[in-house]
Parts: sequence; C-alpha cells; structure tokens
Amino acid sequence: MSLERAIHERWVSYRPLERRVPSLRVFSGIAAGDVELPYATVNRTKATISERTTDNEIDEVLLRFDVWTSVLDEAQEIDAAIHERFEGVQFEFDGGRCLAMTLIRRDQQQEPQGSWRLSSDYQVITLSERGD
Repeated sequence: MSLERAIHERWVSYRPLERRVPSLRVFSGIAAGDVELPYATVNRTKATISERTTDNEIDEVLLRFDVWTSVLDEAQEIDAAIHERFEGVQFEFDGGRCLAMTLIRRDQQQEPQGSWRLSSDYQVITLSERGD
C-alpha cells in the first residue's frame, strides 16, 4: 500500500472525515469529470531524499490536501477534521512508515464558479527500506 493509499484508509476509518466527505469522493491526483461537492484530493507536491543509510531512506514528502465545497464554513470544518486525523501521526504503509506529518501551510480561495477550495500542505517524514 502506497503512502497515498494509507492516507485514504486512514480517512475512511475516521468517522468525522468520512461523514463530511465520503471516501468515494476522495481522490489521489485529479478528480475527473463532474464530481459532487464536497470532494477532496491528495497529491504529492514534492519529494526529496533527506538521508540514506545502508538499509533505509528517510524522505521528506510534501503532501497537499485540497478540499472543494460550496460553502467556506464547510471547507474549514473538513480541513479541521483532516488536521485532527493527520497532524503528528505515525502509521505504516507498504515498504515504509510515516514518522510524522506536520501542517506547514494553508490557503483558501473562492473559485470563479463560486465553490471554495481550501488547500493544506503537510510535511511528511517517511522511513523506508532501500531496495538496492
């Protein structure tokens, strides 16, 4: 299971998030087509290798949650639930472990058609086994 898949599974298992944005409307990458509001996307925006040892890599990944809603208050509630679920957590994924997730930036914008997009960027530190 990739980091993104592990994020998705943590979303599904957290009732405050699943109730506000069902997992069927949470996408890795771009949400294609006409998607009902609210919905969310999860994307890696940057990944750099911070440190390598003989057996492991410690990576810094920047991960962005984008939430689209018709009402700003709703986007802010969803973003707060994302923060509650993911800030400072540790969890396993295939071949690695998330050591920490830290919120580093938030942004909100009203789109031309009137919907709201709230973005939250997290620094994610991962430990994985080297596959040399």
